[in-house]
Amino acid sequence: MIAASLAGMAAVSCSGDGYEPGQEDVENCPDVYFDAGQSGNFAFDQTEEIELTFTVSRLNTADTFVVPLDIAGPEGIIDVTPLIFESGQESSEIVVRVLSDLEMQREYEFVLSIPAPDYAPLYGLNETSLTISIIREDYEQVGRGSFRSELLGSGNSRAVLQYSEILDRYRIVSPWGSEGNIVFIWDGSSEKVDFDENASFFIAQISTVDGVFATYGEPESGSYDPDTKTFTFNIWYGVPSEGDTAGFGYSEDTYELE
Repeated sequence: MIAASLAGMAAVSCSGDGYEPGQEDVENCPDVYFDAGQSGNFAFDQTEEIELTFTVSRLNTADTFVVPLDIAGPEGIIDVTPLIFESGQESSEIVVRVLSDLEMQREYEFVLSIPAPDYAPLYGLNETSLTISIIREDYEQVGRGSFRSELLGSGNSRAVLQYSEILDRYRIVSPWGSEGNIVFIWDGSSEKVDFDENASFFIAQISTVDGVFATYGEPESGSYDPDTKTFTFNIWYGVPSEGDTAGFGYSEDTYELE
């Protein structure tokens, strides 16, 4: 009786009014996809030419064709070179160029997508879209110095100090030898150093037995000693963990100006 009841419930749920089967993938789809890990934020200074290159691959290499990419974002800002695959070619490249002047310190986001199901499967596991954020910054170098993090054991590393007049912010560029910057508020001479609310600095990607995680530093406090020309930052280091953050601990990191 229980088995019969369950079978009846299943029949009702599958034959309910309004049910429509999902769209099917195209037979012999070339299965085009963006190579993993290419989405991201890209910053440029006030004068450098903005040009980004990305790799696109496919599983079915039999034919020659051009993939008509879908591009979402502000119009008239970027140009994307055609995505062309020759017969037998597994990977190709596209180049994204900025055509017009960008407003300083404004982020421009674009999403490039491979049309499905004609060129990519609807239910595949590979990345069929690429999200990029482009910004032109007004940061300029105002000093150099040596950074040291006792907790991370980074030793003394050379790093540049920059200032943005638009944002009225200073930043120490890549003091950990990776992408992350320490961004802070300072009047240029006094001992007081502040941070924006909920400030967090990306440090690096780390690999563990459980996967790859992003390491972050969250500033607790900061100060500047004009006698020694040294900044001291109390930073909490950690990685995201099940919606919260697992911590390595606090570290009094220093940055000594030359």
